[in-house]
Amino acid sequence: MAQRKKFKVCWKDLEQIIMDICIAGKFFTQGNSSFNLKDKSDEKYLALAESAHADFFITGNLKHFPKEVYGCTQVYSPGAFLRDIIGL
Repeated sequence: MAQRKKFKVCWKDLEQIIMDICIAGKFFTQGNSSFNLKDKSDEKYLALAESAHADFFITGNLKHFPKEVYGCTQVYSPGAFLRDIIGL
């Protein structure tokens, strides 16, 4: 995996999290839903979240996802997710 400089401080933790997700994760294919996003290339991510019945969609690009909720999926920034959902 490529290591990004901005994550250097916590790379080992991130690597463990990724491994945990790979072990416990499930595979889904994206549905055919359309969310009328300004950037059509982002639609596939919400379609996948919808197919997986995801509770949360975490993105560093909130401006690309103007609504707070799409179907049953709430959109969060990473910081808001850690603060509001995880409690850090």
